Amino acid sequence: MRDAIVQVLEGRSGGASVQEITGEVVELIGDVPASSVRSYLRLNTPAIFARMDRAQYSLNGLDEPQRPIPRAAAMQAREFRFGRASLVLDECNAWMDRQTPNSIHAVVTDPPYGLVEYSDIEQSKRLDVTRLGKVASRS
Repeated sequence: MRDAIVQVLEGRSGGASVQEITGEVVELIGDVPASSVRSYLRLNTPAIFARMDRAQYSLNGLDEPQRPIPRAAAMQAREFRFGRASLVLDECNAWMDRQTPNSIHAVVTDPPYGLVEYSDIEQSKRLDVTRLGKVASRS
């Protein structure tokens, strides 16, 4: 969210209202609660942002120029890259099998599973529980 807010404010030398910032951030990265934008602005003032007036913020000067953030529509792809990070929508084990050995720094899954949950033993338990649920619902 930081990069999106910064990008919005970079284009406004006179600053912008929280409502304007929130609207443009939503256009850039998709749905974001207004309370999250307000909170981020408040928590990062004066380090990143300057409060000009009530609910009015501007940049407080950043050393490095920011890259434009791809629009939310561009995020519909199965893989999204920003800088050196990649966000991939895929079946985790199949994707891992296609990767070069020792090329992954981190994998985040939702919900957070470990390899234990994907072992043959654990998967067979899952199938047994599914069958039990079907049998129980027939009774």
